[in-house]
Amino acid sequence: MNLKRIFFLILFIGSPYFCFASGNNVIPFLLLEISLIISFVIFMFIVKMNKKAKMFLALTFVISNVIAYFIIYDLPYSKNIFFINLFTIGFPILSVFICYFILDKYCSVSKS
Repeated sequence: MNLKRIFFLILFIGSPYFCFASGNNVIPFLLLEISLIISFVIFMFIVKMNKKAKMFLALTFVISNVIAYFIIYDLPYSKNIFFINLFTIGFPILSVFICYFILDKYCSVSKS
């Protein structure tokens, strides 16, 4: 099994453990996380960059998810539903797009 498959398998298996809710509140959060992962995978297939740049974007995605998790870890989910959902989705997307534009503009790593 190659490294990409192992990475995405760990993300999909580990996603329920990163939930901040219980009961019916888990389902929307899981759907948001799964849609984030799927959209990131689609983005990685669409973007025209070399493998180093794609691995850097993947690392940025994972690190931003971990940072988001540690920032909102102690917040009660029922009182902060909007903030938690927005931050867990918005922060990784924003960090990946910022890194993408920086890599594309200054490092010229795009394929010809």
